[in-house]
Amino acid sequence: MACVEEYFQCLARRQSTLPNNMAKARVHAWLASHSEPDLCLGEAAEKGYWPWESVILAPLRAFLQAL
Repeated sequence: MACVEEYFQCLARRQSTLPNNMAKARVHAWLASHSEPDLCLGEAAEKGYWPWESVILAPLRAFLQAL
């Protein structure tokens, strides 16, 4: 994610506008760095792009399981 942040900082220095939804833009930039850059968020999740067993994602995993 450090590279993604650097990318948007570079854009901010070189142009006057950034995406309105920065969270979504960050995810898309990160997804674009993978071998299949055109996957949707759900498809990327199904292909294992996120480490679902990570402690860091435990709150998100619990929220999704409660839906």
